[in-house]
This record gives sequence, structure tokens and C-alpha cells, in this order.
Amino acid sequence: MVDGTQVNIARAILAHFRADVPRSTFVEPDSHTLILWVVDGLGWALFEQALERGLLPHYRRHPGTRQRWQSVYPTTTAAGLASLAFAAPPAIHGALGYSVYVPEWDDRVNLLSGEDSRGERVPEDMVYPRVVPTLFQRLAEIGIPSAVVSPAAYRQSGFTRWLYAGATYVGYDLSHPLAAVDAVTIVLDHGHRFVWLYWPYIDQISHVAGPFSRATDQALSLWDTAYGTALHRWRTHKPALLVTADHGGAALNPRRAILRAAPHIAPLWVHRWAGERRAITTEIDPDEVRTRLEGIATVYDQQHLWNEGCYGGPPVSPTWQERTLRTLIVPPTEVQFQQDGIMEASTVQGGHGGWTDDERYIPLICKSW
Repeated sequence: MVDGTQVNIARAILAHFRADVPRSTFVEPDSHTLILWVVDGLGWALFEQALERGLLPHYRRHPGTRQRWQSVYPTTTAAGLASLAFAAPPAIHGALGYSVYVPEWDDRVNLLSGEDSRGERVPEDMVYPRVVPTLFQRLAEIGIPSAVVSPAAYRQSGFTRWLYAGATYVGYDLSHPLAAVDAVTIVLDHGHRFVWLYWPYIDQISHVAGPFSRATDQALSLWDTAYGTALHRWRTHKPALLVTADHGGAALNPRRAILRAAPHIAPLWVHRWAGERRAITTEIDPDEVRTRLEGIATVYDQQHLWNEGCYGGPPVSPTWQERTLRTLIVPPTEVQFQQDGIMEASTVQGGHGGWTDDERYIPLICKSW
């Protein structure tokens, strides 16, 4: 059963703290405190398989109710986290890909780093316009203090400032994952009633080793250990706990990568383009791209996708549609484009950004004490 996207989760969190709107059906109504644990890359299929294979003993002993939900499109960290942070779809907040074309800068810009194709930092007001208030700002307006617990290394990025405006940011050492659980305990002790915990480890490993690999199994076991520890350390506050993800992940076969220098692909890179290894956007006309990539990838007219509500509605800003350019190219299952500015295709075993069930579907786990 699919009940909604990250947008619905964020709106339910806001509603939980407000007396003038109906309460969510999945958040414990009497909970004074709420924790949202965002596990990057935790797809529904990945979680369910881990549970069936006995990799999550702490969760199995203390399960929450769980449902299959779905990520917004595109299935990227930028879009998923922003949809949670703004309680709005990409059509409103503008995080429309891992990288987007920014017309004011006339270049492709990586939304996580804020840098263009040359590695230059782009002015933040161009990349991260504040179209709507964050969830944290809206909670502050009604007197609910909130905190974000996330790696200290991410504290100074423009993306972090954009997403978490209005929250107290508490950083933890990436090399000590369980420090995140301790940090949440501290902010709960200080009276924060809403806490967002960001957990990057599963996504980091699954990109390199693949989502259904032994290394990712270990990352899942690490999360399970943290879950068990958290239930013990947070119990005195008796918060409502929601666990979800920004997106899932697809297993990729490096031998099937669409090489950057292939004759039918090479012309794409001399035109404006953006996106990532599982979804490329280009300024080239859709019909021309279809002619070049027939039988190789699926080609979509971006105007049609906007009209169909793929990005969550009509663009709230006149430049949002320009960010997605004219054409979207999505390769088949297990296939990736070689070029995305992070790693060569020969080293990448997992990715996201496309339409497959493994990329789209995520869990929503609800746990109360």
C-alpha cells in the first residue's frame, strides 16, 4: 500500500503540533516530542529483504508499524530532503535534480555542493531561492523548538543552510555513527520537541558496492544497532519516532554503462545538460534525442512531464521549468550514464534518480514507546 510521498510526511509533522488542523493517522497523537530519522537510500525493497534475511534483529524485537510510501520525483537526495524540509514538492521548492541548469548562471549546478560545472561556487540566492518557509521555521512560528542532527562536515554548505533554516544544527562525527544517537539525546534533554536525524551511511555504501551487496548489509546492520541503542537512550522522553528515506536505490551493472564518448551520446555533452547518472536532462529537442537513443534509453518531453504533474504540480517560479531543460533521458534498469561528475561508471554499483520501484519506493516506519 502506498500512502503518499515525503511531502505528506512533512505536512503530517506540522499538523501534529498544531491544534487547528486534523492530526495525522500515523503519528501517535499524544506525543509531546517527535523524531524524524531520515535514512538516506533506505528503499522499501532493501529494508524488507534485510528484515527477511535476519539483518535487523533489534528492529525485529521492537518493530514499528511500517508502510510502503514513495519518493517524490526525481528520486534524488536533493529532491527528497527538500520535500521533507519544505513540506512541498519539487515544483515548489526547486530542487529538481542532483544537478540542475540554473538559467541566471547559465550553467549546470550541483545542488548538494552549490558548485557549477567548473567547480566554482554559485551565489546561494541563485541556487537556493527561499520560495516557501522551511518546516522548522513554520514550527518556530507556533512555538515549537526544533533541531537537526546531521554530520558536522555538512554544517557550512549552502544546501544545509537552505534546508534547515529555523532549526538548531547539531553536528556529529561521520566516523562515529552512534554519536548521532547521543546527539539526539542531548537535544531532547534541552527541550527540542521536533528533531530531524540525518543518517547517510547506507546511501554512501550502496553507491560504491550496490544496494544489495554484503557491504550494504553491514551498513543496514549498523543502522539496526543504532535503532536498538536509540530505543534505549530516548525512552525517558517517549517521543514518537518516524523513520523514512529520501529515495531508494537501484543495482547498477558497470559493464552496461552508457559511455560518455559513445558516438550517439557524445553530442549531448556539448549542449546544456544536467541531472545525474540515472537521469539526464538536456536542451536538445526530444524528437532528436529519441532518434539518437532509440532502443538505448527512454526519452520524455519535459513539457509533458510538467503538464502531468510529475514534479508535484505547476512550477511556482518561472525559472523552475528552465532548470529541467527540454528533455529527460532515463536509461533502463541496471544502466547508468558514465558522466555525472562524481565517480566513473566502472566504480559505481548503485544509483538512483530513475523510475524503477527500487528507486521510488521507501518505508515509513512509526514507533512509539
